[in-house]
Amino acid sequence: RYHPADGSLTPDEALDIALPAGEGPRHFACTPDGRQLYIAGELSSNVLHVRRGQPHDQVEVTRTLPAGFEGTNWPAHIQLSRDGRFLYLSNRGHDSIAVFPVDTQSGRLGEAAWSPCGGGWPRHFALSPDWKYMIVANQYSSDVTAWRLDEGNGGLVEQTGRVDVTAAVCVFFVGV
Repeated sequence: RYHPADGSLTPDEALDIALPAGEGPRHFACTPDGRQLYIAGELSSNVLHVRRGQPHDQVEVTRTLPAGFEGTNWPAHIQLSRDGRFLYLSNRGHDSIAVFPVDTQSGRLGEAAWSPCGGGWPRHFALSPDWKYMIVANQYSSDVTAWRLDEGNGGLVEQTGRVDVTAAVCVFFVGV
């Protein structure tokens, strides 16, 4: 728990989450009410969906990769769309953005669609303030790519730009 008076943190065992061994939690996204958490398993290439509020948290595991992919992969950034209908995850190795439809009532993930990120090793991405575009930082190809998003299915539908950025690792929209 955060204590604003002095800026200190103290553990709260009620908020602990037990995850399966070997997942390697990297980043997480959560719904505004905090009941649905989505954790990128960097070591396993899984998304862990944690439903809070039951006597024991329920954890559902979903692969971040299409069936048949056998290469090395390390998921990185994960983010929910503003309306909670889509979950985005960057796959470093598969070099894609996975887009999962989300059941807004249960929080369950549907079957993902994968879009090439336009570069190598997508370490981070940012969604534009109007939620119509995604900017992807591709570390190994040293570029940043811009994509228009499909409002119906959340997917990346058109690359609208590309700029060279040495070892791009993180992107943000500021001042908006």
